[in-house]
Amino acid sequence: MSIGATMGINPAMIAGAVLSGACTGDKFSPLSDSTNLAAAASQTGLFDHVKAMIGTTFPAFLVAFVIYCALALTGQAGEYDPELVNGLSSAIEGHFAYMSPVLILPIAVIIIVALVQMPAIPGVLLASVTGCIFAVIFQGANFAECISMLHYGYSAETGNELADTLLNRGGMDSMLWTINMALIAIGFGGMYSRIGAVEALLGSFIKKIRTPFHLMAAVIVTAMFCILTMCDQYLGLIIPPAMYKEKIDDMGLSRNMLSRCTEDGGTLFSALVPWSSCGVYHSSMLGVSTMAYLPFCFTNILNPIISLATAAWGGNIIYADGSHTGFFGGKVKAGKPAAAPAEEHEHALERLAELRKDGTYKGIA
Repeated sequence: MSIGATMGINPAMIAGAVLSGACTGDKFSPLSDSTNLAAAASQTGLFDHVKAMIGTTFPAFLVAFVIYCALALTGQAGEYDPELVNGLSSAIEGHFAYMSPVLILPIAVIIIVALVQMPAIPGVLLASVTGCIFAVIFQGANFAECISMLHYGYSAETGNELADTLLNRGGMDSMLWTINMALIAIGFGGMYSRIGAVEALLGSFIKKIRTPFHLMAAVIVTAMFCILTMCDQYLGLIIPPAMYKEKIDDMGLSRNMLSRCTEDGGTLFSALVPWSSCGVYHSSMLGVSTMAYLPFCFTNILNPIISLATAAWGGNIIYADGSHTGFFGGKVKAGKPAAAPAEEHEHALERLAELRKDGTYKGIA
């Protein structure tokens, strides 16, 4: 946000671009809690789930990227101010004791953690410890200061307002109220989940599902409904798979298509709801209200639209045997089946064979 401010860009537009990129990265990261949860709730493989999202999230990101480029090239994003940029750069260079490319290594650690598929908690701890070691070696910090920075945040007085805003983030202590909001939201939503409110209100959808498009629409709408009424994305990722996993097996479809649709309507939509835990967190961290940045979150807005549009013309359909259609539909291509519980997967394969035999689905080209 501070870097964008030095370029004179509308803060709401910066926030929208930040969230478009962050949410895209989050969907493709094996360290993401929501990505892991969506795969686990749908009982499919983590990387099967990530692979399935390429067909909907990546196109949404590409379209959003083009829109941001168009806004920048037409001058609607703002005007570049070199004085602000130079002032920020000088303040950062003058404040820190040592500037070297070797300080990129903590970022490399994060990338390596993702590549080796290390679990999220050990990965985050390793990255944090690496950062602390580098602070001691290159910036002259001591162990006590590292602990204090982790809890209360780094304290900098550079004399440059933008630099201080960028560097002074408050640590874990500043996150406690947001965590409290998340706990309240989860508790509130948990009561609704426990009494079966969503199933009672939307359960009738299951009986009306006849095509893959109907199923995908039901999953996405249910995930959005959960976030709107229960205020938390995690419940939006747990409840839809629990409601529709038997239906997706009975239709001969793949479990990672279920997990993908859950995220299309869940995680990305959550950032657009002001009273959800994500909306509260993002608006707090970015300093821009949810309703202000919402029109510029192009990836988040486009993702469920693309998911439904492609399904409407028969695109991005994944079957239980791993075969699938392309973005624009067309021929069914062979593929590797996604992970699923053995008994349920066997049932899905049997149903797929029956539906292809009676002409409901096309066979592999």
